[in-house]
Amino acid sequence: MIQNRFRQKLKAGQCSIGVITFPSPETVEFCGLLGFDWVFIDGEHNGIGVETCQTLVRAAHSVGMGVMVRVPNADPSTMLGYLETGAFTVTVPHIATAVRARAAVAAGRYPPLGIRGAGSGTRSANYGLTQTSSEYFAQANKEVLIVPQFEDAEAIERIDEILAVPEVEALLIGPGDLAASMGYPGQGGHPEVVKVVDMVIRKAKAAGKIVGTTAGTPAAVRALAAKNADFALCSANGIFGEAARKFLSEARAPSS
Repeated sequence: MIQNRFRQKLKAGQCSIGVITFPSPETVEFCGLLGFDWVFIDGEHNGIGVETCQTLVRAAHSVGMGVMVRVPNADPSTMLGYLETGAFTVTVPHIATAVRARAAVAAGRYPPLGIRGAGSGTRSANYGLTQTSSEYFAQANKEVLIVPQFEDAEAIERIDEILAVPEVEALLIGPGDLAASMGYPGQGGHPEVVKVVDMVIRKAKAAGKIVGTTAGTPAAVRALAAKNADFALCSANGIFGEAARKFLSEARAPSS
């Protein structure tokens, strides 16, 4: 069976660095060869469907990257399609209550731990060639990581309830939607938003959970690491865009 490489990249004491990039297998491979630990495949905002997702997952695995896929919604049938691509870490948007968090995790696990449909001939199961169905279901329940996304003001007062759910192993904090829901649209760095992000990281670590959020600069990644966050999500658009602007500016500078 395919191992959950995202879990493997979460080394104790280190902040694992992931990248969100264009829906191109070549770009995913490129990022992996550069040294990013994992890739974020966005089925919510980028509209990446299951077929494209599987191609991107395969590209990531070919260069040893972990994968986190954001599904469009928490519907179990929607989540199933993405899970079957071999994406063993799935994040679910807008999980603001303990009930929704528990339901999201259940959708990613096979009975008796959840309600995931039992298919053992898919890519996630190595097409049924390397283990029995029973072995696969048991191993998948250990490997799969369902990550509720904390990104709503509604969830702030419920954070303790969400973290108290034993099945919830991890949280992804989404500062963009969080800022908007708090009344600061487009201001993910607003002091009040940062205060909430820091609070969630602190409480998640105290509860023994995996937690991470976005980081736009190397300094931001280091700051997350200093707060004991487990992972940081960076944007290839920002990284490549800044490098390209610098290159063009220097290339077009008048000769002295």
